[in-house]
Amino acid sequence: MNRRAGLLLAGLLLVGGIAGGVTLAVRASLRPPPPPPGARFPDPEGLAVGPDGRLYVADEDTRALYVLDPEGATIVRVDRHPDLPDGLVTSGGSLVVTAPGCVLAVRNHDLVELDLLATPPRVLARHGGPGTALGPFHGLEDVALGDDGLVYTAEEDVRAVRSFRREGAGLVEVRRRAMPEEPEAIHVRGGRLYVCFPKAGWVGCYDLAGEALLWRTPPSGPGRLRVPDDVVVGPEGLVFVSDQRNDRIAVFDASGGFVRAFGQAGAGPGGLRRPEDLGFGPDGALWVADSLNYRLQAFDPRTGASLRVVR
Repeated sequence: MNRRAGLLLAGLLLVGGIAGGVTLAVRASLRPPPPPPGARFPDPEGLAVGPDGRLYVADEDTRALYVLDPEGATIVRVDRHPDLPDGLVTSGGSLVVTAPGCVLAVRNHDLVELDLLATPPRVLARHGGPGTALGPFHGLEDVALGDDGLVYTAEEDVRAVRSFRREGAGLVEVRRRAMPEEPEAIHVRGGRLYVCFPKAGWVGCYDLAGEALLWRTPPSGPGRLRVPDDVVVGPEGLVFVSDQRNDRIAVFDASGGFVRAFGQAGAGPGGLRRPEDLGFGPDGALWVADSLNYRLQAFDPRTGASLRVVR
């Protein structure tokens, strides 16, 4: 190698090293800080709000279920239960409130129904799983209660949404709907099925009876979603989506038109980092599992103003 080539190579390595260092520094600056020691929610992902305003939380890191009062104080925390295989009460994902103090929570391959406020907490039913009559769920991502009285599941591995009716302490499958992509989250209201497809970057609204796709969120423009994680319909009929990679909540009308968005990347009031599950409280506030800020946050769904933070 001649001197000129050696100098050129050294220069390139120096520039590359500086650029690489800058890139690493930028990436490090964008990375959220680790949760503080003893944080109540190291990774809150599952969130549901009861009709009495109580908050129900599933944390993925601790695999614990929490019940909080409307002010955010912990009423109970449940980590494990001896009546469940491997003891886990949650995989840290979705859950829905079935009655005051009671939840239906996603585990790895099954659903478990618990009375969290019983002393001690009690397993009411376990639905599915290896070796059961219902069999295991396949890539179970979400569970929802429809206003039609059915239980719905989103199963990523088989690209399906299934519905079940209750029979005694068990579930009986009613219908299986094939999905075009891998479903992450579902919501059922007013004869419509709303489905998040995070890997494909859109949310679809389906006719519940006929399975027809009624609308989907736009692929470009201000309404374009980047990893939509959850979807709920608000009291006024607007559709709210946790838009993870955009660190915001996107709002659409009943026909799928983009209306507005609120929230922005950050840790202050109104800031979001990887928002996940959503739930409306009885006072109309929209609660968000603000997972990488290690907290829950309530917003005014009309103005987007932050109302309350619970850590």
